[in-house]
Amino acid sequence: MKTLVILSVSLLLVSMVAAQTTPVEDFMQRPFSAGKKVYLKLASGDYSIRAGRDDRILIRWVIKKPSHRDDLMDQKVKIETFAASANVRTDDIGRDARFVVEIPSQSDVYLRMRAGDVEVKGIEGNKDIRMT
Repeated sequence: MKTLVILSVSLLLVSMVAAQTTPVEDFMQRPFSAGKKVYLKLASGDYSIRAGRDDRILIRWVIKKPSHRDDLMDQKVKIETFAASANVRTDDIGRDARFVVEIPSQSDVYLRMRAGDVEVKGIEGNKDIRMT
């Protein structure tokens, strides 16, 4: 009986550790037309801003640590679209997140970010990028 209890507890602990190391992947998207301005106010982190489809803004993310599970990410990642522009914002995301932001290639980009790693590819519009 004692062996069975120890085995059950061991299996439970192993499954909890395995669940905590599994990365979380998710995305958010909104309709958006090419030729408009995209304002990006991003929390410090790791981002790739690149050309995507001409009819939407898409943000994909991967989170490696369980303390930043995606149940809160819908509150920390925001996309607001308007007639002539869009606002994309990330708040307090932690250090273990990787983001890919896809916008129409003909968009103008206004990016503000405190620190981190940013790669911009395939965007043909004007770019105003500042990091502190």
